[in-house]
Amino acid sequence: MTPAKAFKHYRYPFCPLDPSFEIPKDKIPLESGEIHFIRFIRNNRKFNIFGLSYPMPEKAKYEYIQGIALVEEHRLIIYKDREYLTEFPFSLT
Repeated sequence: MTPAKAFKHYRYPFCPLDPSFEIPKDKIPLESGEIHFIRFIRNNRKFNIFGLSYPMPEKAKYEYIQGIALVEEHRLIIYKDREYLTEFPFSLT
């Protein structure tokens, strides 16, 4: 999906950053909330984030997959469209 199609499909509230925003030079402390990722899964069936690789089921191959990292719960939940596929332990530390 293109970003415009994903917006229509998932209805995420996309908000542009304020022009004065600067990317922090230090690590961003994340203690709560969610981080959403969208990745295209190739024939190796790997979902890669932050240098980590997670194996995906066969039905994820050649599809855009959504991962949601639940920071407080230390879980990464994987969806294809809105269908739950799997989950993994996940930590940012």
